[in-house]
Amino acid sequence: MNSGQDLSITFVLPRYGKEVVGGAEGAARSFAEKLAALGVRIKVLTTTALSIDTWEHHFEVGTTEIDGVVVHRFKPELGRSRSFPELSEKVLFMPSSTPMDLCTKWVKAQGPVSNDLLEAIASDTSDLVVFYPYLYHPMIYGLPLVRERSVLHPAAHPEPPLYLKIYRELFESARAIVLQSDAELELVNKTFRVGATRQIQLGLGVDGPTDKVRTSLKRTTSELGPPYVLCLGRVDDHKGTTMLADFFIQYKERNPSSLKLLYAGPVVVDPPKHKDIEVLGVVSEEEKWGLINSSQVVISPSYFEAFSIVLFEAWALKRPVIVNQTCGPTYEHVLRSGGGLWFNDYATFEVSLDKVLLDEALRNRLGKLGNDYHQKNFTWDKVLQRYLQFLLELKAHL
Repeated sequence: MNSGQDLSITFVLPRYGKEVVGGAEGAARSFAEKLAALGVRIKVLTTTALSIDTWEHHFEVGTTEIDGVVVHRFKPELGRSRSFPELSEKVLFMPSSTPMDLCTKWVKAQGPVSNDLLEAIASDTSDLVVFYPYLYHPMIYGLPLVRERSVLHPAAHPEPPLYLKIYRELFESARAIVLQSDAELELVNKTFRVGATRQIQLGLGVDGPTDKVRTSLKRTTSELGPPYVLCLGRVDDHKGTTMLADFFIQYKERNPSSLKLLYAGPVVVDPPKHKDIEVLGVVSEEEKWGLINSSQVVISPSYFEAFSIVLFEAWALKRPVIVNQTCGPTYEHVLRSGGGLWFNDYATFEVSLDKVLLDEALRNRLGKLGNDYHQKNFTWDKVLQRYLQFLLELKAHL
């Protein structure tokens, strides 16, 4: 692997820390820490906010170090405005037609707004400045300040805000763009004029459980009670978890059994109540791997993902997956790997679930194919090698 000792990178994010679980910011933290371990000089510019719903001040202002990464935090002057939901209805109804003045008002109302953070971006001297993800105020107003050294990780999916005029300049100003899937690459190139921009379809690295955790895992449900299917990640309407619960309840009515549906992750919106649905909330790493290992199948009902770490965590333990066909990246991974099945309505959900539940040989075969795909393409050593080479070439052409 190329040495990163001749490279300095600043990551700009709306929030940063171990408390930020998953999502684009979690992926960015993984990249920052692993690049720092390779000798790249890494720092982070971010706000003191933690909650994505309010952007309220949470962390201390100032400089700290987290797992080898120097983090500078700045207090936001504005968080999420109370008018944001109402404004969103107006702005996002026909986003491509929304006037620029309303776009600007919406971005400010969404938050977080930190002029101190923007000043820090403007005075930054790193070789490259990485912005992650596309949606927020610090990206829109920070990236143009360091345009010639900017690398945008948009984490984009076909959601209404992407089509607002204000994001056109952001995407088309970036010196380089890093995409997580072919679906995201196609979406970004179809939506913006970025054909001449340096790009890479990188994906993310995903680690399996540590050796210590792996030795404690048992492929049995005897201590866990009835068999279950697992949904990992944020429990939220936007992630398809309510739809999944509705489908599961209908499935149990048509196919009575002891099968359960388990949710593991932070809860934003509770799913419908049912005696065979359990919401575990946030679990530890060791508990997460144990849940994956003993599940029949891991289900990703999300409509919108830029990559989906959950699939690869399942495949790391050779467990099959079922995904929402509406989500381009997860459907793409399943088609390429052969590591799972998919659904686009209740009927296809029932067929796919029946197939994996009733055929152990199929479950094992799907899990093995998914694991092969993971090991070939998305272990951290392979992803970091591609990323570091891309960044060094970008620096050489500045």
